[in-house]
Amino acid sequence: MKFYDISVELSPTTSLYPGNPPYIRKEIRTRDVLSSTLSFSSHFGTHVDAPKHFLWTKSGIDKTSLNSLLGLFKVFEIKTTSQISKEDIHQLAINKGDRILFKTRNSKIIAQKKFDSNFISLSLEAAKFLVKKQILLVGIDYFGIEARGSKNHPVHRALLSKGIAIVEGLNLSSVKSGIYSGAILPLKIKSGDAAPARAVLWND
Repeated sequence: MKFYDISVELSPTTSLYPGNPPYIRKEIRTRDVLSSTLSFSSHFGTHVDAPKHFLWTKSGIDKTSLNSLLGLFKVFEIKTTSQISKEDIHQLAINKGDRILFKTRNSKIIAQKKFDSNFISLSLEAAKFLVKKQILLVGIDYFGIEARGSKNHPVHRALLSKGIAIVEGLNLSSVKSGIYSGAILPLKIKSGDAAPARAVLWND
């Protein structure tokens, strides 16, 4: 069995989405005890978005179904140099109840400290296609699934309004296309809009 840790580490060198607060970890030493305080955005690093992120009256991250976060995951490598379009994915083996992860050229830049606004994102048409397929989860290998500056965030709204979990900030650089067992588990933050997650895939 081979395991793949597809989360990014949380550190001062992890790329920060513009506008988010900085990552701060402060060590506290008391006699023979070492502990830390942590301060960072709920959307820092590898994280899962909850419907509440844009649909404020909807459920928080603590209500995200484990069925969406655990099980088989399909990794598809998309070669596009712009947005992932409906044409890029309409012939893929995507079915009802799938958990889909998209690997793109983002995997070559996700470890860089400087945020790259020219990342590969998901188009609204592709998002609507996934909604029609009734998938459970979609993830991407950068810190946003939607093009930066998208007015009213239609991609997020289309997915989250149908209860589709969104995972951003995946490091898929060492993972090939295929089907894997996996777990993407966000912190159980009551009514949270999102939460950092440890994401792991493995071959049985």
